[in-house]
Amino acid sequence: MRRTGIEVVGDVPWGTHFCQFYDTEQDLLDVLVPYFREGLASHEYCLWVTSAPLSKEAAKAALRTAVPDLDEHVAQGRIEILDHRDWYLRSGKLSASDVLHCWVDRLAAAREQGFEGLRLTGNTFWLEASDWQDFARYEKAVNDVIGQYPMLALCTYSLAKCRTNEILDVVANHEFALVRRGASWVCVENSGQRRLATRLRESEERFSAFMRHSPAIAWLKDAQGRYVYVSESFEKQAGVPLKECQGKTDLEIWPREIAEEFRRNDRQVLATGQPITLIEQTPDAGEGRRYWQSSKFPFRDAAGQVYVGGIGVDVTAVSQADAKIYRQNALLVAINRISHEALTCETEERLGRACLSVAEELTLSQFGFIAELDAAGQLNDLAISNPGWDACRVENRTSHGQLPAGFKARGVFARVILDGKGFFTNEP
Repeated sequence: MRRTGIEVVGDVPWGTHFCQFYDTEQDLLDVLVPYFREGLASHEYCLWVTSAPLSKEAAKAALRTAVPDLDEHVAQGRIEILDHRDWYLRSGKLSASDVLHCWVDRLAAAREQGFEGLRLTGNTFWLEASDWQDFARYEKAVNDVIGQYPMLALCTYSLAKCRTNEILDVVANHEFALVRRGASWVCVENSGQRRLATRLRESEERFSAFMRHSPAIAWLKDAQGRYVYVSESFEKQAGVPLKECQGKTDLEIWPREIAEEFRRNDRQVLATGQPITLIEQTPDAGEGRRYWQSSKFPFRDAAGQVYVGGIGVDVTAVSQADAKIYRQNALLVAINRISHEALTCETEERLGRACLSVAEELTLSQFGFIAELDAAGQLNDLAISNPGWDACRVENRTSHGQLPAGFKARGVFARVILDGKGFFTNEP
């Protein structure tokens, strides 16, 4: 819930779209100054689009009385106060779709800079009668999609410029309206919007409960790869706190190699417009890995914005079982090869090198050797695999290469012999 700063309204959820009917400039200031003061205090990006009777300069001066460090907020890019001509009429005439996309683009930029969301207002005093139908369609479009975004939108209408049917249009396209009754402001709710909001809230609660108990994780990214939604199960199973995901890219969350793989797969979905299902991985505790069967798919929202959705199921246990079966099969094949070589090899060295070849394939090693401890306690190499052979062999008196022999067991070699156990080490 977000604090509006308006006493009669109180707290509202993201996606709230409401309006104010005013008579005077002071009416606007009574509502909009606390509205933006609270937005700045809540680390929201604020955008105030002005029109007569309240100019941009007058709005800034009034807000400065409630926010003494307003100029710093402006300099740091936390709030913009614009004339309506620089927002609604930038192309010379009103374009509802362009204005709506501008709001969404401003929100995306704000989220990228770390803001919680977008708080905005626009005054409609500039509207002419010929613009009314286009603007009403724009308001309906805003009302249809704003619930999908972390936005608060407060639209202000002059009662002097609204006829009865226009007031009805305005109320129909907003969740509720602020009107002055005597010395106080009151909320007039749109009963249809209220019923719709109740159904939407109930639907969202069901969806949240479903995702909370689902064994699958889910996420949503925009076309730039920023997370705009992750399920609670994402935090529990993937081990990444929700607050570290919102508005961030994979490169800001995961190791580079994994993040680049995620982005490659996302771009494939965006480029082809087709869903894909594949196995992806994330880091687990220590140096382990978790494996996910991920289904990724593209879709567009009502405003035309493109996203990549994803659902992942943890298949780590299945992958580990498959790997275990693979290792067991590889071991059986290795035993058969060694048994065959034992029957056909003519020398100990040839048999030893055959055994080393099998061991290197199983362990992914590049070099190995086999040695025996003789009665005198000295080590004698029986076989050395390439590339180790060229580095370790010695020349005898007749200039023929021979295996090293007759040296004392030290270091890791002695440890293996004395303990009677194998181990892994990075020592040469």
